[in-house]
Amino acid sequence: MSMHQQLVQESSYELIAPAEAFTQAISALSKRTMEDGPAGVLRYSFYVNAEAGTAGALIVYADPDDWNKQHEFVPTLEEYKQFYTTIRLVGLRLFGNLTPEIRQLLDERNIAYEYVGQLAAGFSR
Repeated sequence: MSMHQQLVQESSYELIAPAEAFTQAISALSKRTMEDGPAGVLRYSFYVNAEAGTAGALIVYADPDDWNKQHEFVPTLEEYKQFYTTIRLVGLRLFGNLTPEIRQLLDERNIAYEYVGQLAAGFSR
């Protein structure tokens, strides 16, 4: 698997529910994604800062197709709906192989994002 095909998503959130509710909701969504989501979701990591009332995520997809599959899959889940009762999306940054289809989906959903660019160099162990 080439790192050059990967797409990395960094998300920033403001908590609109207690940190415990966020943790419970994202734990359920993570479990469901691991069990039933696309195999190309390589990393699904969410973080919370209860004191600051913020949260964040780093998600690594094998390629843009897996990003598309995940974003078609999760909105159908009750766990996703519950997750979105705990946060407000503040920022979205995308690194790597961003396709016109992904840009279109983000535009259709009116999601502001920053595209950082293509992988220049790196490694994964």
